[in-house]
Amino acid sequence: MRLRFSDPAPIAGKKSIMDCSLVDGIEDITVGLCSVCGYLWCLECDASLLTSPACGHWLVCEICDEEKEHDGFCGIMPWDCKRISEWLARKSPYRVMRLYPLSLVQRGRF
Repeated sequence: MRLRFSDPAPIAGKKSIMDCSLVDGIEDITVGLCSVCGYLWCLECDASLLTSPACGHWLVCEICDEEKEHDGFCGIMPWDCKRISEWLARKSPYRVMRLYPLSLVQRGRF
């Protein structure tokens, strides 16, 4: 997976991250977890997963009109997809997490 290429967790850095393939209740290799601070994010598009381990980029893919294979994959990797990039720019709190200190984001002061 993309774990070795993804950004480090906001507080603890790269050494504390893992995918959630073996985490009870998540069991998803596309979700990253910081074992120090508990931060969850999508390893495919780097979106912060603050409310659910299900990333919103999957919905973007679902409603996209690109021709898809039988498994639903269009052949464009999420980190290369223009539609997902636009969705991230508009909707993802992840952008806020990278621009402001975590303490301000947690208090809603960003």
